[in-house]
Amino acid sequence: MFFWFFMAGSLKITALISFVAIGGIFFFEWTGWIKFEKERIFKNPGIFILLSILSMGLVFSWVFYASHYNTIHESNYFSTTVFPIWKLDSEGIKNIFKGVKENWFSEYFHFSIYILMALSLAYFIVFMKKFKIISRVFIIVLFGVGIAYILLQYSLLKDHDYYMTNIFIFPVILISITLLNLQNRHPEILNSILFKIAFGILLITNIFYTKNHLDFRYNNQGNIEKLNSPYYSITPYLREIGISRNDKVICLPGGSHINLVLMDQKGWTQWTDHKLYRAKAYQYNTDEEGINKCIQNGAKYLIINSVEDLYHSPFLHRFTNNLVGKYRDVLIFNLEDRDIKNFNINERKVEDIFYCNAETISTDMTSFYSPDSSKLFQNASTQSSDYAHSGVFSVCLNSNNPYGMTFSIDSVKFRESLQLSSWILGPSKNACIIVSAENPGKFYKSLPAGTTQNIEEWRKLEFELFIPEEMHMQSIKIYLYNPSEQNIYFDDLEVVQFRSLSP
Repeated sequence: MFFWFFMAGSLKITALISFVAIGGIFFFEWTGWIKFEKERIFKNPGIFILLSILSMGLVFSWVFYASHYNTIHESNYFSTTVFPIWKLDSEGIKNIFKGVKENWFSEYFHFSIYILMALSLAYFIVFMKKFKIISRVFIIVLFGVGIAYILLQYSLLKDHDYYMTNIFIFPVILISITLLNLQNRHPEILNSILFKIAFGILLITNIFYTKNHLDFRYNNQGNIEKLNSPYYSITPYLREIGISRNDKVICLPGGSHINLVLMDQKGWTQWTDHKLYRAKAYQYNTDEEGINKCIQNGAKYLIINSVEDLYHSPFLHRFTNNLVGKYRDVLIFNLEDRDIKNFNINERKVEDIFYCNAETISTDMTSFYSPDSSKLFQNASTQSSDYAHSGVFSVCLNSNNPYGMTFSIDSVKFRESLQLSSWILGPSKNACIIVSAENPGKFYKSLPAGTTQNIEEWRKLEFELFIPEEMHMQSIKIYLYNPSEQNIYFDDLEVVQFRSLSP
């Protein structure tokens, strides 16, 4: 018994909840406060105490070592403390209770199990004196330990359901002991056909309920999409280019360590250290200072999820001179030898420029011409002389005419980038620039105009995007859009197409 509790406690100290309840039974018998049976349950109390001290001493020695390790390495990733309810204000307590109720309550058990637990608890309370004294004490102590655990770890319950796993021993024990008591007192009930049918229905219902929830949890669309992440298969490539599993890396962006785990690499991410909620939270690797600190601590490689992520993180640019590998979207840079310069994120070459100022219309009155008449943009019927950012005309969009300047780019390439901008006048937060595949379900990006205090001044919408792998050699459509009833004016749409940044 001690070996298994030692193993459980070594993996997760909260797995010792039932051991604490057993310890409570021992304490009451040893002190003589409660007499359970004619013969003592613990016939060799000295051996019990010795083995408890030995096994639990090893567990808590590890906890103290982990706490010491966290301190000297300024790490709080693995918690070795508690997060009690009394550290929260009333609003915080309500928010966590609401989160548990809305997010996890149905994940813990099917509603029928809650009913069974409630009936078992009611039966236990009403007929408590009919239970053996050891059963009574064990259930009460286990219940008390469970409540204490919830109060001590309350702040964590909202975000993860697994924090409650270890106290689920209580409903198992409660229901089991209640059924045993019922069998002893009223065997005709448990032996009846009606009870067996009801119990069978309950069992089958919960088997299917659990199966469906597990299928959804692990096989939902979000998880399926994650399986396509290059990090699931990148490890052999890392070894091929000379990165060993002991080489420390910085993997960005992202606050989770999952990519490090998938790569089988030691290192750092942009994890947010909440300082065990005892100090101001700190997010790692959001500036040059953070990257330099990781380098000082042994980081040899910088691994970036994509060119787009790198482009939008200027503080990383000076660390990305020496590209030593690329695996699908992922770029890998050597941080030790930055004198080699084979990559520069800022040296993008223009492939083409698409510009429309709404001034010139084709002879059939259906399209705009670019100023040099080399390109056509659809929906010239939206031309308006009410306002203009430049020249005389703009386009006026509303719910009756929601689509403005529109054009397509054929055969875009993976890692090409687009720099888009347009000037807008009006109050609608729903107006936007849209980039999409012919099938929007495959690829769709939009830049909403957002709200503004001054609706009488022109303001510039602009954003950049990189062509993803799934759109390689596909066509994309770019257009202006306003679905609202209010008139919104667009002018001077410009799209700069840059060549791929692949070396």
